[in-house]
Amino acid sequence: MSLQNAQVVFDRWMYGFNSTPGVEATASSFGAINQAGFDDRDAQVLLGWNTSGLITGGAPHYDIRSMRVTIYTSVSDRFFYDPTPDSVVSLYDTADPAYVADADPGRPVELYGVGYRNGMSASTFGETTAFAPLPPFPPQEGVRSAFAAVFDAAGNATDISRQVRQRFESTPMAIGRIAGMVGGERPAAGTAMTFDVDLSDAVTRDYIARGLRDGKVRFMVTTLEPASGGPGGGTGTPSYPAFYMRENLIGPAYAATLDIEVTAMAEYDMNQDGNMDQDDLSYLVNVVGGGDNPTGLDPDLNFDGNIDQDDYALLVNVLAGGSSCP
Repeated sequence: MSLQNAQVVFDRWMYGFNSTPGVEATASSFGAINQAGFDDRDAQVLLGWNTSGLITGGAPHYDIRSMRVTIYTSVSDRFFYDPTPDSVVSLYDTADPAYVADADPGRPVELYGVGYRNGMSASTFGETTAFAPLPPFPPQEGVRSAFAAVFDAAGNATDISRQVRQRFESTPMAIGRIAGMVGGERPAAGTAMTFDVDLSDAVTRDYIARGLRDGKVRFMVTTLEPASGGPGGGTGTPSYPAFYMRENLIGPAYAATLDIEVTAMAEYDMNQDGNMDQDDLSYLVNVVGGGDNPTGLDPDLNFDGNIDQDDYALLVNVLAGGSSCP
């Protein structure tokens, strides 16, 4: 199964002072680094696709081969393109002993999964749901109902919105990249920025699989580029990115899109006969030995980039009742 250029059906500017949630033509992302009352990742952009009816839901296992999210910049020449990861220590106060200067201009635009609080979930948090169950004034940290998150192996979410003041690193699912552009350049409005999700990470695969099972795939676009001015933000010319939303006034061609190649399957049902048994082991042995693979399923079961005896050993373990996690 595949989705190609599937337009976003749910987008929302996750900013505490957003008076028109869910109907913005554009949405920006910026930081408010170590500013009391504001999350470090102050303005975030929530994107969602409802995959029910497009990709089989409720499957025990999803063989996810590729996933790409594409968004389009809405303002020209305003931010420095940075396609490389930045350590959180480069945002510490310059007097902090742990501070290390960033080696290049700008901050990466990053893609994360979405976590929820205040009783919300992907099923209940909508485009027009309140940012938080509190008034926007006075501003408060750590209260947003939907947030950029990293997950543990059990699927528990950690909010990364205040990671500078809480002093921890995080790894995004993808960093936004622009074809034909080098770091330090400023993109024009309408430029495509793509996020190729790192599917080598088991936690990321599990997060996407949960979304596919429920028919609701959600991502958060975010950056720690300060809103303006000095290290934490303040006065000055804006230097942060903004992106077209699906309500943009130009047309649907500039709405965010999702591309995914995935097969819904009984877990490691390599021959696709509806059972997971010794026949799947025989099938994998044949493929590892260079034989045909008519089902087209990815035999690299442990996602290490090789098709070899380690994949065979993993399947043997699964058939014996062991863990299916590579």
